[in-house]
Amino acid sequence: MLLISCIASLTLSAQDKKIQPVEKASPTPLKVVAPADKQNVRNNVDFVPYDKEAELAKHNAQQDKIWKVVEQNPQYMGGDVAMHEFITKNLQYPAEAKANSAEGKVYVQFVVEKDGSISDVRTLRDAVGHGASEEAIRVVSAMPKWTPGKQDGQTVRVQYVLPFNFALTDK
Repeated sequence: MLLISCIASLTLSAQDKKIQPVEKASPTPLKVVAPADKQNVRNNVDFVPYDKEAELAKHNAQQDKIWKVVEQNPQYMGGDVAMHEFITKNLQYPAEAKANSAEGKVYVQFVVEKDGSISDVRTLRDAVGHGASEEAIRVVSAMPKWTPGKQDGQTVRVQYVLPFNFALTDK
C-alpha cells in the first residue's frame, strides 16, 4: 500500500511560458508502507513497517462492535407476538410496586449477540421503581435465543431497547 500526501503549487507564467512555483514550500515527506527490514529516507521518503498485529486488532475490534442500526434487525424467535406472549406469561408485577400503586414504563437495554443470546442487560429508565426494573431485567435475561441481526450479510452484535409498561388493571 502506498500512501502519498504531496501538493505541488505551480503556475504557468503567460510571459515566459515557464512553470514557476507559486510560493516556496518545503517538500512534504511521503510515507510508504513497506516490510519492517527496509529503510530509506532518501528523497524525503520514510518506510513505515507494516504492523500485522495492529491490523488484526483493528479487524477484531470491528468484529466485536455493538451496532445500534443494522440492515436486518434481530428478532425474537416467533416474532413480536411470541415475544409479547413470553413477557405476559413470565412478568410478575412486583408486590412492592403493587402495594404502592406504582405504574409507568421501564426501558431495558440489552445486546443480541451473534449467536442470538442476550447479554449486557441493564435498565435505561425506570419510572416505576419498587422492583420493576429488576423484574424486567429478569424476564429479558430469561428469554430464549433470538435470530441475530445482520449487517452486510454478516451476523453482528446489536443493541436493543425494550419498553415494559407496568399498569395496574384493578385499582
